[in-house]
Amino acid sequence: MSRTRLAAPLEPMLARSIESLPRRSGLSYEPKWDGHRCLVFARPDASFLQARRGSGLGRAFPEVARAAGELAAREDVVLDGELVVLAPDEAVLDFGALQARARRTGAGAERAARKQPAHVIVFDILELDGHATMRLPYRERRSLLEDLFARLGLLAPWTLCPATTDPETAAEWLHPAWARIGCEGCVIKPLSAPYRPGERGTWTKLRSRETAEAVTGAVTGPLTAPTTLLLGRYNTSGTLRLVARTNPLSAAPWPARSERSSHRARPGIRGSTHASPRGGSPTRSSTTGASPRSWSSSSPATPPWTWGASVTRCALCGPGWRCPPATRPSSALRPGTELYRAVLRRLPGGYR
Repeated sequence: MSRTRLAAPLEPMLARSIESLPRRSGLSYEPKWDGHRCLVFARPDASFLQARRGSGLGRAFPEVARAAGELAAREDVVLDGELVVLAPDEAVLDFGALQARARRTGAGAERAARKQPAHVIVFDILELDGHATMRLPYRERRSLLEDLFARLGLLAPWTLCPATTDPETAAEWLHPAWARIGCEGCVIKPLSAPYRPGERGTWTKLRSRETAEAVTGAVTGPLTAPTTLLLGRYNTSGTLRLVARTNPLSAAPWPARSERSSHRARPGIRGSTHASPRGGSPTRSSTTGASPRSWSSSSPATPPWTWGASVTRCALCGPGWRCPPATRPSSALRPGTELYRAVLRRLPGGYR
């Protein structure tokens, strides 16, 4: 480690998107959480919470800023992680609440902090006791990070991000159930790689993906060259309800009446995607950002989908259209390093 004190703003290391999970040796895998990037400068003289693009987060998240000051009194350290907010009384990340909190300051930020406190899921350590650690290989930085959590007994709002060298465990993080609690996929890091601020390429990321069938009930723009598709699913009363609208389409041939496609699951609606406020059964499309949390799934969808004499099957639940409700754990998260364990226990197979 070199005797170098890092200064904010510091460009975080970024990840490049890939299409499949690498399974070779020498890699570490971490869940990719649905939050805001956050660099924590815990300094005895002055602490600072930095967003990805360099702005300060302390005014919007005063409870985390105070925790950073308390951490600085025990250890001079710079951490990299993901700032997240939980849904009330549930082990589910709430990206909408996080965005709302990011816009508040002053008394409003303090009220929001009491109602829905933020957590920082820490996955890297960039400086320790005045020594920059970025040139160290990831495996050594991870060891220092785990030692920091164990030695100081860090509790909320700090949480140690899970990590594994087992690709089968990483593949589980791509399961739809993980997307429903706020995990977008996984990040893959070479064990031998240093931390290079601003670089995108050494780290890679793979987002969760699911497929489902939907009915193209209408379009915007001309029929010969539609701009967007309005997608529908039947609800329990047999009524076809609008559940999503695609992003603008490319100049491709007009699709068949019933379209099966996929998208990268991401909690929260993004871009120009729209979901019906009246809900309906789940649907997903290659160009939608509709998420499990935007679905209405209080009861299963029973009517079959038909076009003339043909009957399609639900890609989510198979024949019978017994679509299950989205996974929404009801137990509150435990503090500190128990946060992610509480989330994992709600998933199929439990915590490992």
